[in-house]
Amino acid sequence: MKEPLTKNQKLARNSLLSKIETGEYALRANPCICGKMMDILIANRDRYNISIRTVLCQACGLVRSDPYYNTVTLSHFYNDEYRKLYAIKAGSVEDFFIEQTGFGKHIYDFLAEKIFKREIKGKNVLEIGCGAGGILETFKKMGNEVAGCDYGESYIQFGKSKGLNLFAGGSDTLLNTGLADIIILNHTFEHMTQPTKELEQIKKLLAPNGILYISLPGIYSIHDTYAGKLINGYLQNAHVWYFTLKTLTSLLSKCGFQLIAGNEIIMAVYKIGLTSQKMEVESPEKILYYLKKTKKLRWYYGLKKFSLRHSAFETLRRFGPLYKMTRTIYRKAKKIQ
Repeated sequence: MKEPLTKNQKLARNSLLSKIETGEYALRANPCICGKMMDILIANRDRYNISIRTVLCQACGLVRSDPYYNTVTLSHFYNDEYRKLYAIKAGSVEDFFIEQTGFGKHIYDFLAEKIFKREIKGKNVLEIGCGAGGILETFKKMGNEVAGCDYGESYIQFGKSKGLNLFAGGSDTLLNTGLADIIILNHTFEHMTQPTKELEQIKKLLAPNGILYISLPGIYSIHDTYAGKLINGYLQNAHVWYFTLKTLTSLLSKCGFQLIAGNEIIMAVYKIGLTSQKMEVESPEKILYYLKKTKKLRWYYGLKKFSLRHSAFETLRRFGPLYKMTRTIYRKAKKIQ
């Protein structure tokens, strides 16, 4: 990791490792979605020094964890260890909610500029994996109807207390909220063990001209967002898949989605429909070259104090004055109400 584990992170990691050792947590095979068996090992551990195999498919370029935790294990892991392990510093659900509103503004601005070319109002916005609902709060304040779902019941209850229409569970809980103009998957898709099945469900939720927004940590952003650190920064045991824009678009295309806009961070927008353009195939050799290059240049990326792209946003969002100011304003407004 970029910095030592906190006490809570160590406790969560030790709990996870103990359950794996005793067999309480189990793994299963996770073959590549393309169906080929042409893997090359990328790493044997993640940023928390947890043993997990990360492999690159030499047929399609998709990077994944294989084997991966089974369904029962994942249910307990997300309830017991995930949030404690992931959080760099302890905070309340309210802090998490405020933090999410920063993400919401970032996503709103991206969609307003790249897709709608204007202010976004009057849309039906759904979010799968919404946490406490902070992202949806941003869209609601801009005049949109919103609804979301998440498996974290404490988050859902907090969001409901803020007047948000949230449901505990998966995307099937959103079937009665009306067809969506915008569906948001913010750092959620890489956690899904059955992404193709989830995309079929999303089709049922999208309006004919609706869009699907996906953001996740792209492989080709390791040099920027993670200072070139693959094992000690980028890899995380909670992630099933690691995408480039091409591998993500390839998967979405097979499920009937067309890319509208996207970058390698990744922030990408899709709509239902087949592309008329020839699909670009990712080069596994290019990914390997990139990973080797970033490993050699980690010293250089480590010297960069600020990134002009996603890492700058992440740093300011987590620790900067903008986040602190937003939190202060939010709490004062809350007392006035």
